[in-house]
Amino acid sequence: RIRYASHTGGLRDALRACLTKVDGDARRILELRYGGKTDVAKIARAVGRTVQASYAILKRTKELLRECVQRRLAGPL
Repeated sequence: RIRYASHTGGLRDALRACLTKVDGDARRILELRYGGKTDVAKIARAVGRTVQASYAILKRTKELLRECVQRRLAGPL
């Protein structure tokens, strides 16, 4: 349990650091989707994009965040 707790803390810290690199529409879409629990159709209208484009931005941003977090958790080579 201690190992799990320290891992989740590291994961949270890594995610927080990676999120600082996300800006613009990608940041707004993430905040609306996960912070505000807004559906993608409403998000698309709010940012002036299509639903498909909003989903694509979400997918691409989540992939980039996952890669960033993995690099941070792996540490220096």
